[in-house]
Amino acid sequence: MEAARLQQEIVRRFGLRPQERWDRDLVQAMAELGRRHGLDGRRLAAALSSDPRLMRELAGLLTIEETFFFRFPEQLAAAVRHVGERWWRSPAEGFVIWSAGCSTGEEPYSLAIGLHDAFGPLARRCRVLACDINADAIARAREGVYGNWSFRGVAPNLRDRCFAPVDGGRHRLLEPFRSLVEFQHLAVQELGGAIPERAVEVVLFRNVGVYLDEPALRQCYAAFARVLRQDGLLIQAATDPTPPTERFVRGEGMPVGAYQLAALQRPRRPPSIRPARLSSIPPPIPNSPASLRPPPHIDALLLGDRGDLEQALQASNRVVTEDPTAPAGFVLRAQIYLAADRANEAVDDLRRALFLDPESWLTRYWYVLALRSADQTERAEGQLRDLLRQLAQRSTTEVLEDGVTQVGELRAALTAIAASYH
Repeated sequence: MEAARLQQEIVRRFGLRPQERWDRDLVQAMAELGRRHGLDGRRLAAALSSDPRLMRELAGLLTIEETFFFRFPEQLAAAVRHVGERWWRSPAEGFVIWSAGCSTGEEPYSLAIGLHDAFGPLARRCRVLACDINADAIARAREGVYGNWSFRGVAPNLRDRCFAPVDGGRHRLLEPFRSLVEFQHLAVQELGGAIPERAVEVVLFRNVGVYLDEPALRQCYAAFARVLRQDGLLIQAATDPTPPTERFVRGEGMPVGAYQLAALQRPRRPPSIRPARLSSIPPPIPNSPASLRPPPHIDALLLGDRGDLEQALQASNRVVTEDPTAPAGFVLRAQIYLAADRANEAVDDLRRALFLDPESWLTRYWYVLALRSADQTERAEGQLRDLLRQLAQRSTTEVLEDGVTQVGELRAALTAIAASYH
């Protein structure tokens, strides 16, 4: 297949905007591709005509991969904050962010660090999908090893906290962060066609659209409109093409480049978030606190995990005040009261939670613990026996209201408590 026809085929299949350098780069890319697969010129040309994976790999060799960690940090903070808002409204669900055109992985891994810092071990409920047309970039991303150039502008303490040093002055991202990201060697349009409808919270499509032609852009935006949840976010770089207004509108009160589905032109409920630094996301300008803190319930969990129980209680008080009809706020505050050895106050909060939602198995479990800690032994034993009797009628694999805990796990925990009474 001659060079001109190859370029036309790459544009047709992947929508890459032709570049002047392609005449030179295509010769080098063909030589590299032949070397990798052990094919001479004629056999390679024949293979390209029949193997879409090979054509995708060739197209990827023509792209420019340039990125670094925590690029446009205010946009990353907005993505994490949006997941936090959704989490508070639907705590039992899983959450997906799509890094569309992820290059060598710095963007999706930056998101993984931000999610892990915001939600701690619960970040495992989040999944970052990441795709790129460049096979070499995806291979490097999966390896998770980076040199100093990828960390420009990143505080050394963040790198030291999230990465382990390896040979040659490079650093490997630690497994808890890497495990949140799934990489695919696919063009944006290809992965967009495979993701289920309304499955994604946030799409990051940054510094990719400038390399695509109009038909490819239309295809990408159609895919984003299909896979995003109704209140989801599309985030682009400020220099990227503007999304079609029939599909997307600028998000109010959000960073430059953030868009929502056009169907959401109704006013949004103001998020209950206060300005502050999100610890893992550095400011765009030194000493400029440009990012936002997670919602108060996540804030309370983070403070509690750090042992700052007084601040955690203040944050949980805000949760209860903002929605006194939501049982989750009282359960959260009760857990912090228990950690602070204030068992009687925990008992009071859990009673309120059970009044609001008497069918919550996990709240009843915490109520048993609180009664026990408050030395209300007889009442704790009665609640424990009643709860075990009811759980015995349910399948051990049934998932409880948090979307994670199974009946069998809760029964095992309660049985261990019962054994301690004898």
